[in-house]
Order: sequence, then structure tokens, then C-alpha cells
Amino acid sequence: MEINHVASVLETVENRVQVLNESKRPPRTFFDVADVSRSESAWQHTLAYFLSPNEPHGFGATILGAFLRLIEEHSESTFEFYEYNLEDIEIQVEASADTGRPDIVLWLEEMWFLCVEIKVDAPETEDQTERYTNASRFGELCTASIPSSGHHFVYLASRHANDPKADKFVTITWQEVVEEFSQHFNPGVTAYPARSVAQLYDFVHHVKQSLNMVNEQGPNSEKVELAFEHSEMINELTDAADQFIKEYQASWDRRFEQDPPSGWTDKWTTIRNGNKWGRLMKADWRLPQNPTGAPQKTSGFSVAISIDVRLEDFERGETEAVFRVYGDNEYTECYLERFHSDGFQDQIQQRIKDTRLTVNESNEPRVLRSVHSFEFNDGEGHLEALKEAFLEYNKVVPHLEELYFEVQSDIKNPDQLFEDD
Repeated sequence: MEINHVASVLETVENRVQVLNESKRPPRTFFDVADVSRSESAWQHTLAYFLSPNEPHGFGATILGAFLRLIEEHSESTFEFYEYNLEDIEIQVEASADTGRPDIVLWLEEMWFLCVEIKVDAPETEDQTERYTNASRFGELCTASIPSSGHHFVYLASRHANDPKADKFVTITWQEVVEEFSQHFNPGVTAYPARSVAQLYDFVHHVKQSLNMVNEQGPNSEKVELAFEHSEMINELTDAADQFIKEYQASWDRRFEQDPPSGWTDKWTTIRNGNKWGRLMKADWRLPQNPTGAPQKTSGFSVAISIDVRLEDFERGETEAVFRVYGDNEYTECYLERFHSDGFQDQIQQRIKDTRLTVNESNEPRVLRSVHSFEFNDGEGHLEALKEAFLEYNKVVPHLEELYFEVQSDIKNPDQLFEDD
């Protein structure tokens, strides 16, 4: 994989993600505001309004033509129409019939009719479609006035809906309708009235949103698409990062001691604590567990500079170092109590004034903390951050170390801590 190409693609993706993060969720549609988001009646009246050339939306017969072409081009449809007489088409909503009330009926006198049954959520009930194919009248239209070859029936529903019971009905999906409309009409079109374009766009967007054609999570959908589009590159880069971190976790201690910071002596040592953590400490900063061989009742007592060696540190370009007390016994209780005493705090605060070190005010083992930023720098950046942390902690180590030995000395008989009750 060519590195310059990878860098260019990642820059493009990063810029796009930044734009997505800044984007906001779009306003609610009118259907949501009016609490008719899933209303079959609201959908059918809105569709009929835009289909009618005689309504004052300003589209004329353009939307009607797009709708009829969609039906004409359907593989199961025998419907045909001619563009020149679109203005003569009649449209009626919920036309009364002797067998029910179909949602929309369109017809061209003595030529053809389209009986459109609309579904949003509700399934077909009581053989609706079968009854409509046998109707003798739809409102003002007498079906006998139309040649039998001009009788056409359309079932408009979601692509996941059940098929209509009547074989004469051709299924057209809402997804197909709004995709057809979306190709021709959007808020940027200026040839039509702005209000009508906005209304149509609102309807189209609402249908898409209702049918999960628009991800409600907004920008997350496009982020997922970006991830899939560049998955091969992302996987290769991720594998390289995983391999690097495994090798680094197995070698950071050796590399640190090969080129130690100022003040590092042979009294200090590095300890790998599993893969993700480590310690910088002196050999005598540890009181062994169970020193008398008696049944162990409490842990030992030690102090150390605890460090993070995690992939997350490299991802953030930031790592944490903590001076903490280990153990759960009288030693640790005594150390924490004296550490937070006013006299000791005066000494510590004076020493950490110009460092990144901060005191943890709560009475927990992580008494001091510092955070260090770093650049990757061919893998050397984290090591430099660890050295920086050591230099800052080394300014207060004499006080922390003195307190450690003072606690040991003042507890006269440490073996008592391990005696059986």
C-alpha cells in the first residue's frame, strides 16, 4: 500500500468526519409536528395533491407524469399513457364505490383508469383488493365506460408489506415513488415555487425517514459507509498498529533502561506489569507479603510510579503516570494518612509547583498523577513521555521515599499484621 496514497485518503476521510461531527440532526417534518407521521390519510391526500395538475402547487402535470411513468415501466404492468393529455386526467380521493372506498382513483375518460390502494402500516383487510377489481363505479366514474383493457390497479405500500390478495393489482413501493420524485425535485430546484418545492421535499424526506430509508442517527450512517468503503485500508493499518503495540509492550522496559533519563541509577528498575501497564521503582520500595511465613491475611506494602503502555495512549497521543501505594493494611492506611497531612502537603505542593503533577485529594492509593502528551515519532514518543514523567516525579521522590521508610519504621512489629486471628 503506497504511503502517500494512504495519507491522502485518510486526510479526505478525516475532513469528511469532521464535517459530519459538526452537522446537526435535521428539523422535524411537518408530518411529525402535526402528529400524523404514520397517517395513511395524510400520506394519500398529500400524494393526491401533488399528482393533480389542477392544484396550485405550480408543478403542473410534471409529478403526475413521473408517477405514471413509474407504473408504466413496472415489469408486471400493462398500463400505457401519453404525455400530451395529462392535463385531462381526473383524480379523486376516496372515491365511493359499491365495494368500498379506494384511496385514489385516476382516469382518462373512455381510455383507462388507475385504482390506487395505499398502505402505510395497516395490512389489507376484508379482501379489499378483490372487491375493488369487481367494482362497477368509483365515485363519478362508471367502470363500464372504460374498455376492460384500460382497467388498472396499483397497490402502493412499503417493499416489506405483504402482497395484495388480488392478482390484478400491481405493487408499487413507496421507496420507488420517493426515489423517482427525488431524482427530479429537491430544494435547489428554482423552476418551481419555492414553497411547493419545500413541501414536496418535506413529504419525500418524511416517507424516507418513516421507511428507514434515512438513518435517524444522521451522520453516523455516512461514517459507517466511509468505514466500509475503506475497510481494506483500515484493516491493514489496524493490523500494523496491533503488531507495533505488541512489540512495544514487550520491549519498552529494555529500551527505557538502555537510554535512561537523567537521575536514573542502578537503584531504579522497570517492571512490566502484564502487557498494558508497568512500574518505575526502586528495589527497596517493596515490603514482601507474609514475611514470617504465617497464613497471609493482608498484602505487602510497596510504592511505585505506575505507567500506562496501551494502544489507547498512542491513539490519543497522551499517557498517564501515577505514583501509587500498593497493599491493603496498616502500612497503606498510615502512608495515606501522613501523605495528606498538612505538613507533608506543604512540602509536596512546593515541589510540584512547576510540574504536571497533581495531588489526588481523595484518600485512595493513586496519590499523585501526571499526564504527558507525545507524538508518535517512529514509536519513540511514548518512551520520551515516560522519561519526562520520571524527571518530574524524581523531584518529589526524596519526600515520597522518606515517608515510605518512616511508615515502616514507626510500625514497630510488622509481623503482627500477618498473625492468624
